[in-house]
Amino acid sequence: MNFIMKNTFKLIICALLVAGLGLTGCGKKPIKTKSPVETVKPKPKIKTPKAPIDISSGRDIPEDVAVIEDVFFDYNRYSVRGDMRDVIKENARALNSDSSKRVLIEGHCDERGTEEYNIALGDRRAQAIKKYLQNLGVSSSRITTRSYGEQKPFCEQSTESCWQSNRRGHLVVR
Repeated sequence: MNFIMKNTFKLIICALLVAGLGLTGCGKKPIKTKSPVETVKPKPKIKTPKAPIDISSGRDIPEDVAVIEDVFFDYNRYSVRGDMRDVIKENARALNSDSSKRVLIEGHCDERGTEEYNIALGDRRAQAIKKYLQNLGVSSSRITTRSYGEQKPFCEQSTESCWQSNRRGHLVVR
C-alpha cells in the first residue's frame, strides 16, 4: 500500500509539472514559452530625387516639381516658429496645387537627448507640421508622418549651427 501511495504522489507531482505550474522535480526542465510577437509590416521605401533642384541657380524649375522646404525648430521645442509659418504656407500652396501628390513629413532632432526622447520629439514636430498643413487645406489622407529622431542628421558636427540644421521637419513629396 505504501508503494502505491509513493508512486501516486510522484505521478501527481509530474502531472503538475507538465501542466506548467512551475514545480521542480521529475528531472525535466520547464518549457520556456515565447511571448507573442507583433508582426509589423515594413514601410515602403520612398523614392526621392537623386539630386535636389537648386532654385537659386536661376534655371527654370520643371512645372511638375513642387518646391517644398524644410521647417526648422528651436532647441527642445515642437511648436512652429513664427519665421517658419510662411514656409509652411508655401508648402501647403504647392501641395494644394496638385491634389494627387502625397507628402511624408519626417521629424528630425539634433544629437542631444536620449534616443527615445528624440524619437518622441521628432514625432511631435512632424505632427505639428501636419496639423498646420491640415489647417491650410491639405487633406490629412495625403499626409503621413515619421520620426527619425537623431538617426538621420543633415549635419554631423557638434556645433550650434549644425544642431539647428538637424532640428527640422523634412517634407518628401511623392
